[in-house]
Amino acid sequence: MGMDEDMEKKAPETEAAAIDSNEDMEARLTLKPLSSNAFAAFWQKLYRSWMGVWEGFKMKHPTGAAWIYKIVFFLVFSIGVTIWQYLVILFLPYAFTSLNNGSWGWAPFQILGVDCAIFGDADGLGSFIAYEIAVFTAQCINFPLQRNITYHSHGNPVFQALWYFIAWVLISVFTGVLWGFANCVLTYWNAPAGVTSLVKTLITGIISLIVMFFVFIVIFPDADKTVAKRKKAYEAARAAMEADPGNAARKAACAKAELAYTKAQEIADVYHAEMTIHEKENLAQALIAGYGKARKDLGKAINSTAEQVSEGTMTQEAADAAVSKAQELVDRSRESAIQAVISRDETVPGQKEILERVQAQRAARAEAEKASKAS
Repeated sequence: MGMDEDMEKKAPETEAAAIDSNEDMEARLTLKPLSSNAFAAFWQKLYRSWMGVWEGFKMKHPTGAAWIYKIVFFLVFSIGVTIWQYLVILFLPYAFTSLNNGSWGWAPFQILGVDCAIFGDADGLGSFIAYEIAVFTAQCINFPLQRNITYHSHGNPVFQALWYFIAWVLISVFTGVLWGFANCVLTYWNAPAGVTSLVKTLITGIISLIVMFFVFIVIFPDADKTVAKRKKAYEAARAAMEADPGNAARKAACAKAELAYTKAQEIADVYHAEMTIHEKENLAQALIAGYGKARKDLGKAINSTAEQVSEGTMTQEAADAAVSKAQELVDRSRESAIQAVISRDETVPGQKEILERVQAQRAARAEAEKASKAS
């Protein structure tokens, strides 16, 4: 068989493979359908468009984007729970009206002839209980939102919640003292309930926002910095053990430091894997949405220019130029979407394997610890 005949036989197979490949890519460039609810669909479209802009910004400015993300979500959640506090402080005292029999609290005193307390409420026990319920429930809402969304933390939740609770108690004591003085002044002025609740909320909210920002930095530390810190501690402990191999205390300290380093590395691996999956999938979805919009715009351009040409309001040359421009946008957006999809499909499986590996490591360690305790 000659070379020309061989090429002729292979050409149809190559062309068919290219068609199949193109059809497969078009299938991968199909978005998940929007909600049948028009309101939900609107926000889904808006979210997809925004994610394309945001992910593109993150690629160019990773450090700046990380700080913007944390600050924005920290403020949004903090302001949200502050509004919750205000509503509870405003209305809940009516449920405890029977307990409001005059000033109640610790360390009573008088200002401007008004009975007050450093840690309490001039209106009575009922208002104090309502205030504490408001700030406590606000923190119960704020903590999981900040931990899971703002900081994407995978640290020990019990340890983090404990320190968060301690910080809240200290903040409550401090703000309680400030409120004790402010309450006297507002009572003397006969301020309406709405104003009193607003001042109480602002005192608590502003102080909590400032203090908790620094508390979060401590209890939700940067995963990579924690790994570096634990690694350094482990290397120091290992060096000390190797200098004195027979020392049981140093051996135990080295094992403890190694375990802390291993756990820190696992947390960092999970954090980076989840963030990578999130970023790749969001960027792909956003660019696919952009490609779909470009195709719709092309269809509109074809129909619109054809109509204008038939009406004589546009020349065929101008129509061809407009359609050509729309087609170029389709081609560019398709290429960007293809690159994002390929990157996603190549990267995400490996990141999911990391998550599975860490999960398996943790399960094996838990079983080993259980067996060790049993023996």
